[in-house]
Amino acid sequence: YSLVLNYTPTNNNQEVIFIRSMENLNQLASFRRLRVFTSLAGAIPSPVWGSLVILALISVFITMMFRISNDKVQITIMSLHVSTIAVIISIIYLLDTPFRGGFKLTPFQFQHLLEEVYPVADLTSDNKQNIRMFAMKRGM
Repeated sequence: YSLVLNYTPTNNNQEVIFIRSMENLNQLASFRRLRVFTSLAGAIPSPVWGSLVILALISVFITMMFRISNDKVQITIMSLHVSTIAVIISIIYLLDTPFRGGFKLTPFQFQHLLEEVYPVADLTSDNKQNIRMFAMKRGM
């Protein structure tokens, strides 16, 4: 924001670029707000989660009804069935909350953008000289 708001266009071409930059910045802020709001609440509602768990338990119970004479085979089949259901529910949970937990998205791409694409502009401080130099180099 400081880079765009502190810039003063001097001709029509720079004014068009400035207006487009403001539009892009507003769109970026809207996308950030949307990301924050979606990270607070998962996409899958609680009743669906409840149904999923109940159906998983019913599935395990029905699998237990098919009695196999060999106990080792029965235990192996049940273990594989329960493990498969647990993995599927875990994957659904991890994909439902992409901004939290161990499977979350990281700010690496944004850090890379700030470090590699905008190396001159220090957006975290009030360094106006670097911001002006960056704008001049980019023809803004």
